[in-house]
Amino acid sequence: LPAIDKYFYYSSIQKLINFFHKGLCKVPNIIIRANISVGCAPPFTRSTEETRNFKFNWTGIETEKNPIPSPWIHVNAQDAGTVEFIGVTSYNYHGGGYIAYLHRNRRYTNHTLGELIFSNWLDFNTRLIIIELTMYNVNVNAFTVVGFMVENLPGGVFLRLSQVVTFEIKSRWAFWVVIFTLFSL
Repeated sequence: LPAIDKYFYYSSIQKLINFFHKGLCKVPNIIIRANISVGCAPPFTRSTEETRNFKFNWTGIETEKNPIPSPWIHVNAQDAGTVEFIGVTSYNYHGGGYIAYLHRNRRYTNHTLGELIFSNWLDFNTRLIIIELTMYNVNVNAFTVVGFMVENLPGGVFLRLSQVVTFEIKSRWAFWVVIFTLFSL
């Protein structure tokens, strides 16, 4: 496991998860006739969630299977190894989404984030962003899961939530069960 410092080790790859909606809403004709430029963001539901696979920069529909993970390909919760998230608005996000894997090196992570921003991976249609990582502390035999979430509501309001959960491994066999489980995802 790569070290963060002398006490903590990364035990999973950090992920940036994007829940993206289709933008299926209708701007009233009176607004269109008045030539007022507005964005239209419908409420996020399972029926408005985008699940198609795209090519770079949300252009075209990707039809070929590619074994290399891509932030433009939708991944279901089981394949992504994620669980349901409950947002600040109490909406249950089912897991999965468009996932960009971040590096354990700050320079590479900054480069990846720059590419995602430049290519509009985060845009007006992004409803929820989740950043998650898992660390292991060898001194206390415990795992810490850190999650940051930002919800973009239809009215243009951004809500954020952060969670830190630590659980200690009490017995030797439980430690190996957790290690096996984490690496089998």
